Amino acid sequence: MSSNTITTKKESAEWLFVSPSLQKEQETNIFQNKTTFKIKVLTPLVAYSGPATSEAAKDDPEILSNSGVDSVYLFKGRIMDNRMAHVSFLEDPCDTSIANSPQAEVVGALHSNILLSNVGEMPNISVGDIVYGELDTGNSNLYNLQYVNMTSVSDVFKVEDVSKKLESCYDLKSKFESNWVGKIVGGPIDPTADPGSITGLAKELAVPTGGILEGSFSNPEQLTLLAETEIGIWTTEGEGLATIRAQKGDEYARGLLSKYWATVGWADNQWVPDGAATPWSAAFISYVVYFADNSFPRSAGHYYYALGAAKGQGDWTAWRLSRSAKIRPQIGDIFVRSREDKKNPTAGHGDVVYRIEGDKAFLAGGNINARGLVSTAGIAGEFRIKQDGTYDTSQFGTYIIILKKHGNVLG
Repeated sequence: MSSNTITTKKESAEWLFVSPSLQKEQETNIFQNKTTFKIKVLTPLVAYSGPATSEAAKDDPEILSNSGVDSVYLFKGRIMDNRMAHVSFLEDPCDTSIANSPQAEVVGALHSNILLSNVGEMPNISVGDIVYGELDTGNSNLYNLQYVNMTSVSDVFKVEDVSKKLESCYDLKSKFESNWVGKIVGGPIDPTADPGSITGLAKELAVPTGGILEGSFSNPEQLTLLAETEIGIWTTEGEGLATIRAQKGDEYARGLLSKYWATVGWADNQWVPDGAATPWSAAFISYVVYFADNSFPRSAGHYYYALGAAKGQGDWTAWRLSRSAKIRPQIGDIFVRSREDKKNPTAGHGDVVYRIEGDKAFLAGGNINARGLVSTAGIAGEFRIKQDGTYDTSQFGTYIIILKKHGNVLG
């Protein structure tokens, strides 16, 4: 199975995150109380908390031993167990065929954050090593594969062939900078254009006239599956992350948000799990759409992925909305509105059509208020579909741009 393929809703929920609803459904633990696992080290260890983070400890390592207090170190790890999601779903980002490639950026970042507690000097563990260690199962004797606590290391097997040893399998930021700043080339509008705002971009776009705007999205089932799974994880009544987050704090949502940010190339130290401080709606849209169509111009900002579509990246197209337009609904349609102000002219919001049933098209969005929950992922709205099979444009509200894969006006 390729790293971008999910075949069932259960697999999608298990993919790097054990949701509360999944925990409830599972009557037995397939790991039979197993706590020792084989883990491949994907990134260098960094000091995460404790004495090791102090400037004094960097100059005098003996401080770590004399303090008697644990330091916590963080690294990305690949859990080498066929029953875990890593081996089942994800390619090894340290494989020389993809190491330090854009593919390795996303795949590597979706592996587990291993938190290793240790008294004394930093453990002698480096990229490519295989370690055996005790993992804390957490609640219900099940594993949250986003953040895993390693309570001890029993064995370390060093990379034997030094020529094959990598300093790092991937670098999060450098390969994605073009998506962050909108330096995207090619397409139906001037490839050097940067209108600087969503309203400015909308003015540059064509209004679909003279026929029906249609498109083709090759993997709608995958997008539906991804969106429904994420919405379920966040909003399951009494168990969803939005509820847990409100009750216990943002750290409970960090693992899931990390998955979205990784899709757009942001490392965990580039954002905080408070939606008000680091809005994550564009990262959510990028995650849901990119893993159904990996040519989507993913970005941490709605403006930049819309600009990428306007320039034709990945065969995506962008159009200015109009009440008079005739547009055929399809899963994968993205509707974008402006939220710009003087301090942030590119600010905006986007939602994606993830399900079409009868005469309604349903939109999914992230970092929204839904079902009485604040800063969650959920159903962002719905549009009526008219008898002629086109959107009821009177319901578009403040959306001013639509993105369509392979969009074209057919007379």
